[in-house]
Amino acid sequence: MKNSKAASGSDTSGKNKSTYRPEIDGLRALALIAVIINHFEKSVLPSGFLGVDIFFAISGFAISSSLIHRPRQSFRHGVLDFYARRIKRLVPALVFCIVVTSALACLFDPSPGISLQTGLAALLGASNLYLFSQSTDYFAPSTELNIFTQTWSLGVEEQFYFLFPLLLWAAAFWSSRSSVAQRPGRRLYLIIFALSLLSLTAFLSLYANQKAAVYFLMPFRFWELGFGCMLALIVNRYRVQHPNHSDHGRPRLDLLIFAALIASFFAPEQWARQATVAAVVLTCLLILLITKGGFVYQLLTHPLSLWIGLISYSLYLWHWSILSLSNWTIGVHAWSVPFQIVAMIGMASISYYFIEKPLRFADWHSSRLITILFGVLISITGALIVALLGRPLEGKLFLGDGGKDTDKARLASSLIPDKSIRLDDVETKLKQCNVTPFLLGNKSYKLRAPVDSAFIKDCLKGVARNIKQDKDLPNKIVLVGDSFAEKLAPHVALTARKLGYQFRMIYGYGCPYLLRSDLIKGASFPECRYLDEQMLEQALLQSLQPGDHVLLRLHLVSKSYVHYPTGSSQPDIDAYDAALKNIAEKVSQRGARLAVIGPNPVLSKQEMMALKPEWFNSLNRANAIPANNAQETIYFHKLDDHLQAESKQWSGGVYLSLKPYICKQDLHCLLEKEARFLYSDDHHLSPYGHDLIFPALQNLSKPSR
Repeated sequence: MKNSKAASGSDTSGKNKSTYRPEIDGLRALALIAVIINHFEKSVLPSGFLGVDIFFAISGFAISSSLIHRPRQSFRHGVLDFYARRIKRLVPALVFCIVVTSALACLFDPSPGISLQTGLAALLGASNLYLFSQSTDYFAPSTELNIFTQTWSLGVEEQFYFLFPLLLWAAAFWSSRSSVAQRPGRRLYLIIFALSLLSLTAFLSLYANQKAAVYFLMPFRFWELGFGCMLALIVNRYRVQHPNHSDHGRPRLDLLIFAALIASFFAPEQWARQATVAAVVLTCLLILLITKGGFVYQLLTHPLSLWIGLISYSLYLWHWSILSLSNWTIGVHAWSVPFQIVAMIGMASISYYFIEKPLRFADWHSSRLITILFGVLISITGALIVALLGRPLEGKLFLGDGGKDTDKARLASSLIPDKSIRLDDVETKLKQCNVTPFLLGNKSYKLRAPVDSAFIKDCLKGVARNIKQDKDLPNKIVLVGDSFAEKLAPHVALTARKLGYQFRMIYGYGCPYLLRSDLIKGASFPECRYLDEQMLEQALLQSLQPGDHVLLRLHLVSKSYVHYPTGSSQPDIDAYDAALKNIAEKVSQRGARLAVIGPNPVLSKQEMMALKPEWFNSLNRANAIPANNAQETIYFHKLDDHLQAESKQWSGGVYLSLKPYICKQDLHCLLEKEARFLYSDDHHLSPYGHDLIFPALQNLSKPSR
């Protein structure tokens, strides 16, 4: 997101006074304020992030309005002029923010690699692609520690700008024989309408199952900018004028639209799909129908609104930088908010008045091509500085006492040192028996074969390539699950060795593998499409023999697995009952035994900082996980108690609660013990954390109740 340009589509020479619409700068201010409030505290304005979508619609309107009112020119000159103005508008402030913020981040983050790589991608207009490739969850606490997460929307717009001139060419918009009044707007409108319809259809149909792609990728966001473009063409074609405040009945309409737009910011996160469409449509209607002289117009054209709108691009960049750096240091508290707002406005003002505005209106060169090359050179220079911070200088600027080695030591297992990671060929099993390795984009985790029944049977029988044979042992422990099973694998392998079992596993990402999705209440599993559930269940059951154990480890409190209602409500406490009872009975019928390992709490930002204790974040660290720190943790306690009772109904199954090992009697759960950390990220236990729950695994040898 950015405030792309003035409402007139301001060019390098200044604003066109005849087409400038000040209320759109005010609308930018509204959108940005909503985003900032949401980033400070999501509960205050749950859908404040819709400000980004408002910016997309404004950008589409502004860029089209600008082009419509520019003098006629050839396609070549039009393209060069278009890109020169975009570069002068966007690049200087972006490079300034990324270089300065990168240097500051290196002072407080011992491992800033992901942030710096995001910044490098942003300088190439591709940070949205990078974040998507990392399977980033925009709403996760860990995302708030990436200092350049906000640049994803810049990537969306810049990719749109790359495509837009091609659409103008296809519509013959830059024909040298066309005057401004005779531009072929209808053809351009039809092209944008068709592409926007496809984009909107994809957005609506794939939102539930491909949320990361829909959120980050330009094709799914094209319709938002497209709506703004079409609005500009309509306004120009029909010479739409502002209704006057004196026109009876008119003022109420724009006031209702404005009120509905404000209301959309309060929509719960679960309604994001519908709220996004509403925000874009309402923004376009407000631009079209706003009443000159009316209350909404006066509010949006107030001097303060206009000033925030003018600096909104720089303020958008810097608000996240300040918040993210705060998350690495003092945190965000009621007492700190005024100081952080002052810092945001201060840095945004420096950026706007000394970088953005002067370079935007300066004449870089008489040749547009040379201007573009200057912009590319500025971006390359910024990228080299960031790369220098990320490689040769990595860790050298860090002001803390710890670092990578210290963090690693605090997470390490005492039971399974790194040198013995190949215990029972765990590493080979992890590579060979992962059904969804492509979700991490890790080349070393390629599928060895199609995921069919033969693939499953090979993993379960232990005949996959390079897996050590241990058929001399009569029975086996089969570990099944998601990424939580992956993290637990070395400890299960050690358990199998100590108890005299073979070790087998099958796992994947983003799906509660082995549980029938149709038996789990109110959930959709976007990643489950990669594997036939019935095939997995059948192949597993066929591999079992009397005396075997099936160990299930899943992120049971995941918002991707169970439906979290709006507000403070929790998912159905019995959401998993039917699915767990089903698999327990089927495993028991084979003479084997199902053991379900319970979930663990998830961490907030403050609790994640406890994993990186330094002098500069002492005000931003929790010392335990309170029972009410997050929806998932509240659900964890309720679900754990429920499953302990429900497991008595499972035929031959057992539930292994983690509470006795990682939580206190007052329901506060441990973050660290003996200066060692239980978590490696905001939801996975660390190797040391798995050491603490290792005794629970020993219960596999006990007979079922």
